[in-house]
Amino acid sequence: MLVGKRLVNKFLTICGVVGLSFLAVADFALAQTGDYESGDLVNEHQSSESVADFGILWFDSGWDFVGISPDPFPIVYTHNVGGNPDDYFVYLECLDFSELGSYDCTNHAFNINAHWFGLTSSSIKVWVTGSGMPDYIRVRIFSKPTIYNSGWHALNARPDPVSVSFALGRKFNLDNLVVHLDCRDDSELGTYDCTNQNFYNDAHWYNLGLSDIKVYVEKGSRPDAVRVRFLSEAPAYNSDWQVIGSRPDDIVMPFFHSLGGDVNQYFLKMDCRDDTVLGTYDCTNQLFNRGVHWYGLANSDVNLYVTGGSVPDEVRVRIWQQDLSIPEKTFLPLVINLASCEP
Repeated sequence: MLVGKRLVNKFLTICGVVGLSFLAVADFALAQTGDYESGDLVNEHQSSESVADFGILWFDSGWDFVGISPDPFPIVYTHNVGGNPDDYFVYLECLDFSELGSYDCTNHAFNINAHWFGLTSSSIKVWVTGSGMPDYIRVRIFSKPTIYNSGWHALNARPDPVSVSFALGRKFNLDNLVVHLDCRDDSELGTYDCTNQNFYNDAHWYNLGLSDIKVYVEKGSRPDAVRVRFLSEAPAYNSDWQVIGSRPDDIVMPFFHSLGGDVNQYFLKMDCRDDTVLGTYDCTNQLFNRGVHWYGLANSDVNLYVTGGSVPDEVRVRIWQQDLSIPEKTFLPLVINLASCEP
């Protein structure tokens, strides 16, 4: 069971005697998130938290100025969340003042501008290209009980791309489902967001169905393992599936969500759907070119940039609007009878 606080014994020295203890309620980092392995039934384990709850936020870097560099460079964030980093979920955003606004760390040429890697219990790294974009980046780390966890699926070195199928063991509500795909490289990148340092996707999920999901992994030696996790939470905004249609040129699709409030408290997920083998997928195709990305996120609308062609057929935008705050340390009151110290 996920717990946001824990009781910790503290000791005071009073009247020259050490050992009087009191209880402090201290924020802690991820004891157990209630993850279930592949095939476990989870009807009785749906989150009892409110519809507006997307988990516990443990770290928020805030918008961090990147600056302009001709060369790629890493940024290291010390978060000190602790616990097991396999229980974390990472949400990375980019901000460009000149054109894109708040966006999903890709530009209009669909080159990844930033990605996270090297996730540990105390730090995380973000690799930024030297293009002068983005201006700012922001990293958030949160936790929430999963309704499905495939566990790490080991991969061998591959001369050709491979497709891995994960049996889900039950049917899920796809309207509320959030798919998280993680990659692991045992030699250099550690746990990362399924891109390598050349900013090509190494893996993506596709063909999400009621009973299984597939992961397409590019050829090579990276990643060494992949993992699929599901969260279930009703979004504050759901555009439903919007038909795009065949298009010879790139297009922009505006979505008006009218949620209001602080855009910095949004979590946005985008899904694509195609009538080919891709089915419902993460808006990349099997050549790992991003077909759709979001940008210009504001408290009333967001834009999708869709590349020309016939893939995908439909797209969906969902936004979770949270008032997430990092747990703070608090203390229970302590009453001491100093009279007992008198001789």
